[in-house]
Amino acid sequence: MLRSLFAAGLVLLLAAIAFAEPPHASYIFPAGGQRGQTVQVRIGGHFLHEKSPFELLGPGVSAPVEISRVPTVWFEGPLVKLPASQQAEDYPQDYGAAIQIAGDAPLGNRWWRCWNAQGVTAPLPFVVGALPEIVEQEIDGEPLPVAVPLPVTINGRIFPREDSDLWSFDATAGQPLTLAVAAAELGSPLVARIEVRDAAGKLLAESIGAGNRDAWLRFVPPADGKYSVRISDVASGGLQHFVYRLTITTGPWVDHVYPLGGRQGQSIKLSAVGQALPGVLEFNSSEAALGIARRSLPVGKSLTNAILLDLGDLPELLEAEPNDGADKAAPIALPATINGRIQSPGDVDFWSLALAKGKPIVLDARVTRLGSPLALVLTVRDQTGKQLAQGDGSAVAAGDVSLTFNPPADGTYLVEISERFSRRGGPAFAYRVQISEPAADFRLLAPDLVSVDVGAEKKLDVTIERRGDWKTPLVLHVAGLPAGVTCEDVTVPPNAPKGSLVFKCAADAAVISQPVTITGRAEVNGQMLERTALCAGQKDGFAKGEAIPTRLAITLPTPFKFTAPFSFIYTARGAVLHKKYTIERNGFEGPLVARLADRQGRHLQGVTGPEVAIPAGATEFDYPLYLPPWMELGRTSRTNLMLTGELKDAAGKLHKVCYTTKEQNEQLIALVSPAALRLGLEKSVVAIPAGGELAVAVAIKRDAAVKSFVRLALVVPPHMRGISAEPVVAPAEATEATLLLQIDDSAGPFNMPVLIRATAERAGQPLVAEIPLELLAEKSSR
Repeated sequence: MLRSLFAAGLVLLLAAIAFAEPPHASYIFPAGGQRGQTVQVRIGGHFLHEKSPFELLGPGVSAPVEISRVPTVWFEGPLVKLPASQQAEDYPQDYGAAIQIAGDAPLGNRWWRCWNAQGVTAPLPFVVGALPEIVEQEIDGEPLPVAVPLPVTINGRIFPREDSDLWSFDATAGQPLTLAVAAAELGSPLVARIEVRDAAGKLLAESIGAGNRDAWLRFVPPADGKYSVRISDVASGGLQHFVYRLTITTGPWVDHVYPLGGRQGQSIKLSAVGQALPGVLEFNSSEAALGIARRSLPVGKSLTNAILLDLGDLPELLEAEPNDGADKAAPIALPATINGRIQSPGDVDFWSLALAKGKPIVLDARVTRLGSPLALVLTVRDQTGKQLAQGDGSAVAAGDVSLTFNPPADGTYLVEISERFSRRGGPAFAYRVQISEPAADFRLLAPDLVSVDVGAEKKLDVTIERRGDWKTPLVLHVAGLPAGVTCEDVTVPPNAPKGSLVFKCAADAAVISQPVTITGRAEVNGQMLERTALCAGQKDGFAKGEAIPTRLAITLPTPFKFTAPFSFIYTARGAVLHKKYTIERNGFEGPLVARLADRQGRHLQGVTGPEVAIPAGATEFDYPLYLPPWMELGRTSRTNLMLTGELKDAAGKLHKVCYTTKEQNEQLIALVSPAALRLGLEKSVVAIPAGGELAVAVAIKRDAAVKSFVRLALVVPPHMRGISAEPVVAPAEATEATLLLQIDDSAGPFNMPVLIRATAERAGQPLVAEIPLELLAEKSSR
């Protein structure tokens, strides 16, 4: 009875729901670690509140079941000019966790995600590596070279904008090194540029990432000595989520192998090209499953980088040159998997096979998905050379061709394989094509998450990829549903490309999140087949096909919201803008907290604001927004707020929910005007002794309305040491004050200016002014 009353009350409370923000994961840093180690990571997220449940999938790794907010590392970076500053901008908060990696943990990706009462984040990878690893100790300002021992995997990020990282290492003349960036495979937006220079700064090698391929180069040092690699974004971008893993090694590294796979359960010999390799590698696939395997292969006591290999269950055929003409075509006994290479520009491979009329075959190419650069064109011809069917990998989003061919008559047919662009080719341009009669089968792809509000329902589309000619219905089923949620089986008609599951949540269901299993069953040619859904991937295809179960979350819609009339206020930089808001509570009477939203409609340009506590029952609040003293004059600043409160679910447990909006009425809009308090320096760059004192005269300029005293203080970047100054208070009407800087012998590094900050008041409101001071170190004469 009490539970029913609660459900009825909750329905009334949420009858007029506001817009809620589901949680979102932005990055994990570092994005991986060496097996056998414990890695302290920072997880960047939006709308995760003070803490969040956390899940790390896969063997050999363990992590806390809950993560908590820690101080967010933030560097403002250079001023973002119009129009770029009008783009939407995210401001994720940092959460801390320790990830333990077992000494025998399999190498490769593990997937992680978070959730709360308003949804589940999309999964992102954490990489288990074999080499020693280091993590960038991030500092602001110009990059300082950091020496690293080889071999190494460096975890860093390009942050803030226009940032670059500089790593130095010792190398031996004539001993090749591989430098390889991993960013795209981490979900990072970084398109890296790497430059290798000698001790004198001369550029020796460089590489630029493009598309889905990260920067990579092979470098042979011309002499013994110290070298450096600089990594940056090709577009001079950079933010918190521009994470990367940079591997530098003289050890075994595979550039490419041939063939691109083999028969599952057998020992596969691979011709390997790369660095420090024996020429032939062997992979025992007896413990690997059918499909694409990602493996590092042993070379002596070392391991190669991870490579992709396709494991099938059909007989394997390798091309034998010459096969560049119809009269030289190699015969294929079906079913089979053919392997070959377009070994030079203009090369064409021909294969022949005998087919019967009305018995179709499927030619399924595995090229792009295995890392081959080949833009494959697959053509089926008759004996006269007439084209009967063709698939072009350059015209397919995934890059791989799957072609069904139905022979018009009994006879011998030709399979022609070529490169789409005639000037391309080489030993790396390998292909692998499985040819067989259409096997009756199917694959399911489901979203990695589904969120359903209490008392509501949510539809989830499951994609069905069919193979072969079968026309029976398919039944979708969901197992592992939490209490209060139902989802009826769905019968999908023959040939339908998708099925829609409907999750229904009772009004008295408690908030919970757990993985569910989505399966499909169909009777195909008298045989019952059952398949478990794989991850459908994100919008860009990231994580598609991974064995990541769908996580269901029972969620609470947000009842409260805030409103305000449109306002456009001239606000001096270095001053505070205030705006009053009205709260529409819609039955919610608890306390609330207002703060800047984790996601903004445009770049904040250094604008900051506090957390404002709003008492229970209050229907209004005032929010103060602080404009930095260096904002561009005349620009329009727009800032979005969020409200957070706690709701009880049916089990009596409290859950945080939030509301935010980007509507202009609710934005804090300021037209930035000149500062009322300003500072000046006789010299903006000064030389300092290595130990001693330095007097800095600071000119103080103020509007007539600024009648308070002015407090001057030195703001030193956290990574600088050995420099300080006692604050100075200048009386009202004073036009100058002197800061006395104390400099230790160990002062530095001076890779960015220090700030002199002034604070005062105008009409009871705070004012701030800042001016940078660049310090150049002098050698001590003592």
